[in-house]
Amino acid sequence: MTARTAEDPTAPLSRRWPVAEAALRRLEWVALGVITLVPIGLVLYAGRHGLNVTPDSVGYVAAARSFASSGAFIYWDGTPFTHWPFGYPLLLSLPLALGLSPESAAMAINVLALAALVLATYAVARQALASPVLGLVAAGFSGVAGDTLRDEVSLLTEPLFLVACLGLIVGLGLIARGGLSRPRLLVVVGCATAGELLRYIGISLVPVIGLSILVIEWRRGWLRAGLVAAGVACLSALGTLVVAVHNLLTIGSLTGSFGPSQATPASLGKIALTVFGQWLLPTASGSTPPLVLGAALVALAVLGSVALLRERGRRAVPLVAFAALYPAALLGSELRVDGYLDAR
Repeated sequence: MTARTAEDPTAPLSRRWPVAEAALRRLEWVALGVITLVPIGLVLYAGRHGLNVTPDSVGYVAAARSFASSGAFIYWDGTPFTHWPFGYPLLLSLPLALGLSPESAAMAINVLALAALVLATYAVARQALASPVLGLVAAGFSGVAGDTLRDEVSLLTEPLFLVACLGLIVGLGLIARGGLSRPRLLVVVGCATAGELLRYIGISLVPVIGLSILVIEWRRGWLRAGLVAAGVACLSALGTLVVAVHNLLTIGSLTGSFGPSQATPASLGKIALTVFGQWLLPTASGSTPPLVLGAALVALAVLGSVALLRERGRRAVPLVAFAALYPAALLGSELRVDGYLDAR
């Protein structure tokens, strides 16, 4: 019986060659560990002389120092910190209160975030794709991409926000596979709240959650699915509610102070496609090649989303919903308020 099973090509690998499968699994985890450590080493080497600092970074550090000393988030010029949510300064203020420098604290946060980014990318890819090799390729590419490394050696919120988004997709994928449970719900709500405390665009994660839960629970009836989706979405908006209340109490506005947008849909679309393309091409390659590549990537993403929905059904909904709704919300916000799009 054992011999026939081993020779049967239709039998699962675990029944035919259990020892070989265990060895492959160990090799997969070893490869994932190496893929995680390589970009960490690159970031530590690139940031050995310090992190890149932008005007936003200065504001984060000033607000963190202010909160650590006085309990209020204040810019260096004395104005309230409301241009961004207060989540990142709050996180930085904890090691600052222990005597660490902002740069050391941010580097430690970025290294942990990079490891989480690679692992979360692998988890998302494994949920969407059957091949562990493709999952490792996706994880490796996400860790060593130029824009990823650039963000990881900067004192910015992007490293943490990326992890929050990917963690959300992983959590929704677990719900799609095994149903709602308290631990899975905690992952989803926690990641959404973290994203909202880091960036205002984090509110775009709420409709991703609502749509995903609605589709996942639809088989139990539209009324129940709608109620569950609405309930989970409301819980997931907790971070936005906290930030809005803070802003209201601080400056009398729910969303902080922003000027009107100067962008047009056509110009913003062109910039967005160029940014997509520059994720793969060097920024010095001009504007036309990245623009063409960006358009090709968008077309490929649409085709891939359709294929995933056909192949994986409900399990693909979280990833597809995020890929569709987050860029739409980002572009919509840029058309409403003054800002800019870049690789971040």
